[in-house]
Amino acid sequence: MVKQFAESALLNSKKTGYEVVYKPTTNDPADKDFQYLKPEQEGKKSDSAFLYFAVFIADLLGFAGGVGLSWTSPVIPKLQSSESPLNAPINVFHISLLGALLAIGKAVGPFVFGHLADRIGRKKTLIAISVPMLMGMVIFAFATDIRWYYLARLLYGMGIGGCSSILSVYIGEITEQHNRGKLGCVYTMLLSLGILYPYSVGPFLSVRMFCLSCLIPILIFIIFFTIFVPESPLYYLKVGRKEDAEKALRVLRNKSDHEIQREMLHFREFLDTNTGQSGSYLDLFKTRGLRRSLSIGVGLMIVIQCTGVGAVTSYMQNIFIASGSYIPPQYATIIVGCVKFLIVFVTSYVVERVGRRMLLFSSALAITVPTGILGLYFFLKSCGFDMDCVSWLPVLCLMVYVVSFNFGLGPVIWIIIGEIFPPNMRATASAFVNVVCYVGSFLVMFLYPIISEYLGMAAAFWIFSCCCLAGSVFIYFVVPETKGKSLAEIQVMLSD
Repeated sequence: MVKQFAESALLNSKKTGYEVVYKPTTNDPADKDFQYLKPEQEGKKSDSAFLYFAVFIADLLGFAGGVGLSWTSPVIPKLQSSESPLNAPINVFHISLLGALLAIGKAVGPFVFGHLADRIGRKKTLIAISVPMLMGMVIFAFATDIRWYYLARLLYGMGIGGCSSILSVYIGEITEQHNRGKLGCVYTMLLSLGILYPYSVGPFLSVRMFCLSCLIPILIFIIFFTIFVPESPLYYLKVGRKEDAEKALRVLRNKSDHEIQREMLHFREFLDTNTGQSGSYLDLFKTRGLRRSLSIGVGLMIVIQCTGVGAVTSYMQNIFIASGSYIPPQYATIIVGCVKFLIVFVTSYVVERVGRRMLLFSSALAITVPTGILGLYFFLKSCGFDMDCVSWLPVLCLMVYVVSFNFGLGPVIWIIIGEIFPPNMRATASAFVNVVCYVGSFLVMFLYPIISEYLGMAAAFWIFSCCCLAGSVFIYFVVPETKGKSLAEIQVMLSD
């Protein structure tokens, strides 16, 4: 009887287009009906190899973004030395501008490319984002005047800003709820690898050769992404191109026709429940759910910048020089960069097990320790204490810092940003919160060298430590858990 009921339910599911899964109430393994309907026959979730390929190629743009973030670390010491390709020496003001102008470009990028993403699609927008990054790196390679460097930093910053806001949207739309977390971490993996590249290669090449080598991942992205990787199926469906959406899903999924149609139905229902807003920036404040999503996104962006990650990434080699560590600065940065890259693999493994909220909270709280200790180290050193016996401490503290940051805040924030906004507002909202992020980045990167010069590095790191403590409180009380929830379920949760 149980078997007949299951067969009848399966037949009805094929007629209606919905899948009915019968779960037996008996626990008796000897029951033949139980054997017929055992759980492992219900179907297992499988990922397409092409989906991993598509995510990797798309995230090469993240690698290029990481290169831009740490580009100043090996280049600034060269610009201050006889190896400088510039026709005039630079001072602390030039250094501050080189760091801060990237942040200005990052603030402009989301506005420009966020608008394009809803007009011409995610794929074409990501290709457009690579253009200013390509132009910026070419200028770095051949410029001899600091003013050209300023222009290149603005252009490259626009690319990074567009990349971080649109790439998370694209990845969120081509992945599924059971793999969105781990595949979302691939962006941070390649971003971390991109940050590592200048640390490990930059000190040993001339500025020109180093910059030319940085063009390679951008060119690979443009070629392979343009030819092989499809547009977001959700975007295709949003603009009424149903056949293209199905075609893209078949390329991205390792699924049967029935499962493809069921996912198309879920997409359609998701879009139908989120068509009330026009997609303008004013609409972000019209409903309770959007206001809550916006407060979460903006708050997290402020937290991530107040950790000082931009300053630490951009000026790491100078930090090690100032610390007087016995480890040569160029090798210390490589060590820290390697740790930064490797820890993201751990995060990608646990993000679907532990949850987003706990990783964010523990990450922000943990960063307060190494930043506080670094502040104490530089304070004692400025007071004349002999720190030779603990000259290894800055390297250890920065290793703990990057482990703590990349275990939670670094990768998980971008996963959440790709989850908490409805589809017709996602590009607009992502652009808005990224602008907040990069205004904060500008302030941190511009003020850090000045504060370090006039108040000392101790003051800068103590400020970072206090901000991280405040950030952990915000995460604990405001940020919800999104692990294991579909995009539609997340919208319902935020609207309650």
